[in-house]
Amino acid sequence: MGQKTLLVLGAIVIILGFAGYWTAKKYIDTAVLSQEVQQDGFDAIYFAKSKTKEAPAVVILGGDDWGEYWAKQIADSGYIALVLTYEETDAIQQKPYEIPIEQLGSGLKWLSEQPRVDPEKVIVLGASFNASTALQLATQYPNFVHGAIAYAPPSVNWSVRTTPKYEVDASMWSKNGSPLPFVSMPKFVPEEGKLNPNKYWRMGLRKADTIPDAQIAIEKVTGPVLLLSGKSDEVWPSAEMADALAQRAKDKGWAYQLDNIQYEDAGHLISAHPERPADVRGGKMTIDGQPYDFSFGGTAKGDKAAQIDAKKRLFSFIKNL
Repeated sequence: MGQKTLLVLGAIVIILGFAGYWTAKKYIDTAVLSQEVQQDGFDAIYFAKSKTKEAPAVVILGGDDWGEYWAKQIADSGYIALVLTYEETDAIQQKPYEIPIEQLGSGLKWLSEQPRVDPEKVIVLGASFNASTALQLATQYPNFVHGAIAYAPPSVNWSVRTTPKYEVDASMWSKNGSPLPFVSMPKFVPEEGKLNPNKYWRMGLRKADTIPDAQIAIEKVTGPVLLLSGKSDEVWPSAEMADALAQRAKDKGWAYQLDNIQYEDAGHLISAHPERPADVRGGKMTIDGQPYDFSFGGTAKGDKAAQIDAKKRLFSFIKNL
């Protein structure tokens, strides 16, 4: 083989090597990377691209497939995402209520100290009962959280008793050793073989005004809020509770923007993956060992339209922080 041929082959190898390097670098720069974090009483998974710097961050309350979906979507768009939960200690497993919210507060502090995060643009995201947790964090930790996105939001801190996991009438969270004020609720009772949970939440709302400290203090949030709800929600009256939050913000002279978006023919699952069929129309809840059906409300068409529009609004909200 001649010297000229060797030089040509050598040049090809170098070119291919550089091409491979830049291809790998581009993949690394654009790939979403995740990191598990376990410390100070909280568990979390941190999502970001390697090139993301000084970006808004979204704290996602609610794990499993739902939390991972939104975390990857958010990180892939150039932001930071943190799926946050508390550490399940032996004490919490024995008493899974009145959990110190300070455990999640430690996660917020940790996130604010990360060099890729813009600490002035950290917001929380949650749906349904996790929307309650998100809003609680936004009101309890205004120095670390500067906005919130709440799907199917509550307007008060509810008792945990209505969920099958709990038999006690108690608050989910505590702070400084004392339970956060909550609205007491009875246990759901099936009627004609089915459950109508909406009925019980509405009963609870009628007495919420007598427990002002249990109402979510939206005026303490130090940033904008996006509320997303379905007008045909049959799990709980999320649109009505979103209206209550909006009215409270107005009454308190709150200085930030609040968008109260409500969808016709949409039910409780408007935070679900827009890329999937909206074919889940109901669920089951076990009470006293017996499963009972309940409806999420809305229609498949209504849910799908809401999911698509809400996702667009979510990313517009983050972009405009």
